[in-house]
Amino acid sequence: MKRCTALLVLIVFISSVVSAQQTATPFFNIRMYGATGDGKTVDTKAINDAIDAAAKAGGGTVFFPAGTYLSYSIHLKSNISLYLDQGCRLLAADSSAGGRYDEAERKR
Repeated sequence: MKRCTALLVLIVFISSVVSAQQTATPFFNIRMYGATGDGKTVDTKAINDAIDAAAKAGGGTVFFPAGTYLSYSIHLKSNISLYLDQGCRLLAADSSAGGRYDEAERKR
């Protein structure tokens, strides 16, 4: 009887570990996609590339480490979370520098 109980506990433990691994949300660090966070470089492409990678993976968290990130329009997608770490600032880039923002969406 003790052997059956121990086996059952082991099976439950393994099942919970496998389940936790399958539901873990992956992180997508924007620096891995080329963001600098120096407050001078426009990081829009790197941010949107990280969002795209997370979307292709079925969802995840796009991670912004400490730094100052200048950006134009960011294109959010389903099942994506943004995590701005302590010391992170996300700032609107100056459109007079040659970049541009998306047009405003119309009300439906």
